[in-house]
Amino acid sequence: MKLDRNLLILIALLLVLAITYSMLSSIKREYKETKESLISFKEEAKVLGGLKRKFDSKDLTKRTIASINRIINPAKDYQKGESRVLVYENLAPSSLNAILKKVENSSLKLNALRVERLSPTNATLTLEIKR
Repeated sequence: MKLDRNLLILIALLLVLAITYSMLSSIKREYKETKESLISFKEEAKVLGGLKRKFDSKDLTKRTIASINRIINPAKDYQKGESRVLVYENLAPSSLNAILKKVENSSLKLNALRVERLSPTNATLTLEIKR
C-alpha cells in the first residue's frame, strides 16, 4: 500500500515536471518570437521616423524650390490657400526635363503638376506645392 502511494506520488511528480517543462519551453519560444518582432518593429520605426523627418522638412522644401528656380525663374509665384503655386512658361524641353527630374527626386508634397504643350518645342509647367 505504501509502495503504491509512493509510486503514485512519483508519477504525479513526473507529470508535474513534464507539464512545467512543456510550459517553459513554449514560453521561451514565444519570448524569442516576441523579441524578434520587437527588433524588426524598432528598425521599421527608425526608417519611418527618418522618412517623416525628410518629408516634413520645410527647409528641404525651400532648398528644393530654390534649386528649381536656379534652372529658370517662374513666371508666376503665388499662394493659393495652403499651397504655393509656381508657373513656368515657355519652357524648352531641356529645362522642362531638368525641372521634372528635380521634382521627381525630391520630397516635395505636390497637390498638382500640370504640363501644357504650347508648341512642339515649348511648354508651360504649373507646380502646386503643399506647405
